[in-house]
Amino acid sequence: MAYIPQDFYQQIEKLKKAGKFTDALKMVNSILVSDPENPEALMQVADIQYQSWEVEKAEKAVDFLIQTGWDADPMVLYTKGILAMEKTQRHESLQYLQKAIKLTNFENAEVVRAYAMAQYWYGNHQKWVDFLLQAYDINKFDAEIIYNLIQVYTLEHDYKWVKKMIAYFEKQSNKLQTFDKDLTYYQHKIALYKDFVSSRY
Repeated sequence: MAYIPQDFYQQIEKLKKAGKFTDALKMVNSILVSDPENPEALMQVADIQYQSWEVEKAEKAVDFLIQTGWDADPMVLYTKGILAMEKTQRHESLQYLQKAIKLTNFENAEVVRAYAMAQYWYGNHQKWVDFLLQAYDINKFDAEIIYNLIQVYTLEHDYKWVKKMIAYFEKQSNKLQTFDKDLTYYQHKIALYKDFVSSRY
């Protein structure tokens, strides 16, 4: 398997974090010119296009990987499931994420979280809750999982647990892990939930 050199990878990630997606894509394309089937570079294309709200373009890169033998790679399948979810292709999203969650032995917190969200959009409310809790058991410091749990408990009107999860988020803020969003994003969103629940509980 061909990879992106570590120093090159770090530069791409730095550009993505700064929101410089065009520059990041140029760097990735410079790899694809000489190695058009580089799977890590193609996954970078998918991620950059996804973060740029270009879901169709992101999907083309992932579909190419699936068609060229990467249909059993859990992260390729996970990405395909996320993109299908964005396109409201609920059944397809659930299918791809189900394959990804099995290939990762239900041990990857983000894959489990995404599968939980797919269950929600498919109408399986209890599975949504169960798998989110499973994701939280795997990684209690993932800001996205904590945020999703706050959403769950709010929708269930379980304001006692909403307040507990908000308090946990605030207490552990210096340990929390974020991936494609800054911590300030979650702080702003959760502050809104805090104001909401304070007026009701």
